[in-house]
Amino acid sequence: MNRLKKKETPLEQQAETQSMGAKPSLVLRAIKSLMDGSFLSGNRTLKRVPFFLFAFMLTVLYVANTHNAEKRIRQTAAIKKEINNLKSEYMSLESQLSTSSTASKMAIKLQNSGIAESKEPIGGTVFYTQNDLKPFLDNAQ
Repeated sequence: MNRLKKKETPLEQQAETQSMGAKPSLVLRAIKSLMDGSFLSGNRTLKRVPFFLFAFMLTVLYVANTHNAEKRIRQTAAIKKEINNLKSEYMSLESQLSTSSTASKMAIKLQNSGIAESKEPIGGTVFYTQNDLKPFLDNAQ
């Protein structure tokens, strides 16, 4: 019970209810108890404190989870953007390498060093005789 509130006498209570005509509705009583703070002084409120704390903790967890999810979404978007940039850079470097490593381009680059392009086709089967391999076999022994 609220000790700071002025206690009304039964005559004052009766006069108040007669002046209003009838008992106030539930909504009006709820609004009045919210406005004057009397809803905090009841025993029912103390019984509901654990539920309010539980609801508050759930709300905090929900907000934290939302912030964490948004942070991960931003990180994922940044990583996807970086992957796309690296992929395009890789493709451009690969195309430059493939065009610069053709036989004709390499022949032009190596022209000053004295290395020339082979005129004989690559491939085919080569048979060596014992006499052809003799210098190599002598050096190995």
